[in-house]
Amino acid sequence: MAEKELITKERVASRNENFLSGPKILSKPSVDFAVSLRKSKRQEAINEKRRKVCLGLSTSDQSSLNIQPLMETSITRENFQMFSECFKNPLDSFYLHNAIRVFRCFTQQRQELIFKLIMDLKIIPLIIRIIQNPMIQIMCIKEAIWSVSNMASGPSYIVSALVNEKVDVICKEFLSSNDMELFEYALWGLSNIAGDNIAYRNKINNMGVIEIILEKIDSLEFMMPTILWTIRNICEGGTILKKSTLVSLLGLLKKLIRFKKNEKITIEILWIFSYISDGNKSQIKKLIENKILEFIFQASSSQNSKYAIPAIRTLGNLACGSCDQCEILFSKGILETLYGQYEKSNIFYIKSLVLWTLANLTEGTRSQILIITKHPILIQVVTALNSSDSKCRNEAVNIIKIISKIGTHASIMALINVGFIKESKEFLMNSTDPKLVSSVIEITLSILKQLEDTHTSEIVALMNQNNYSSCLLQNIASKNTKVDNMVSEIFKHLDFEIENHEFLFG
Repeated sequence: MAEKELITKERVASRNENFLSGPKILSKPSVDFAVSLRKSKRQEAINEKRRKVCLGLSTSDQSSLNIQPLMETSITRENFQMFSECFKNPLDSFYLHNAIRVFRCFTQQRQELIFKLIMDLKIIPLIIRIIQNPMIQIMCIKEAIWSVSNMASGPSYIVSALVNEKVDVICKEFLSSNDMELFEYALWGLSNIAGDNIAYRNKINNMGVIEIILEKIDSLEFMMPTILWTIRNICEGGTILKKSTLVSLLGLLKKLIRFKKNEKITIEILWIFSYISDGNKSQIKKLIENKILEFIFQASSSQNSKYAIPAIRTLGNLACGSCDQCEILFSKGILETLYGQYEKSNIFYIKSLVLWTLANLTEGTRSQILIITKHPILIQVVTALNSSDSKCRNEAVNIIKIISKIGTHASIMALINVGFIKESKEFLMNSTDPKLVSSVIEITLSILKQLEDTHTSEIVALMNQNNYSSCLLQNIASKNTKVDNMVSEIFKHLDFEIENHEFLFG
């Protein structure tokens, strides 16, 4: 009995030695010590569970796709709470690295639930603390920056939260790093932030990100698609660049056009041209002066829509330049390029871009409008009134409206000669768009007024021949006073007996 009692006391002493400093105490543990011991064991169990979650999810982490099925079942508040606790109090670098790596894979999924958990648990400030902590290992910082870059491609409220934590400033600082992985992750983050809205684009542009890129460009050739994608995002929406920056950028793009025959790079270059030509005449001038028009025209004629769409957008923006700049476009054969693309393409979006570009060209001088109305492309415009695509119909109406208002008599008669009366009647009979209906009726009245002294009888005969009054009658009870008044005026030109229809005018 005495022997058993001695063994028990020795075990108690051994256990106490593990947790308390000082000499061995062969006595029963205090209540405080027992509570502390239970807490310690509970915390150890929690930490072990966290390790298993993080290590288990990261076992196949060479590709986020490999762990996606497992991750989808793991998007729980409990698991994200574990991330939060880990980021607050990292236990060791190995555990932290795995936790951040798994978290980064979650952020690549871009699911709304993930973003909500990130916001609810205030994880963004914790990630920023890790990035800024000089004691954290570089592999953890890389994963953290990568996570931030992924989050920056999320919804606007996430991007705003990142900017509030000065992530844009942090990412810019990493652009001075000689570690190319850090540089690229930071660049992704800045690009995604710039892609969120115009205010952030201007902010990133004013931080001099493009200038930093251009200064280091010789060492960045291996990541050229990422470089161009970032510049494209910053330039989107007509961002105004410094003159020196624009000159350097155009020099780089011309060099890439000449030496890099790569589809991905070519597409990014075309989109950059599309954005820097958007709404800024001085930048349009620089584009034209740098002799990139041949490249733009070639891409505009391509049957590869990835080339054609940004290239035609660029032509449309260039067509908003000065009259002299538009003359250069005419001399380079813009009408032939647009006509050919409209004929060949079966993509309505491309057709609508062609018509939008043409609408911009018709905003020029009367002599330029006459050039357009003498070209076969006018037939495409008039027949587009009855296109099955709403954007094409809208652009066709815009073009015809401009011609009918500021074009010469010859230009307006060109509309009649290519079938405007027939096409507009069909449009008015079938259209359910009150705004476009009003515009087409306004065009018809404008044509009659413009040609009142010269070709009225010819046009009236053509309208009567096509029973034009039937489509007008269909629209005069439109509850639109403006439309009713315009129809009434047209009837007067047609000598139509409106007495029997006066009730329709209310």
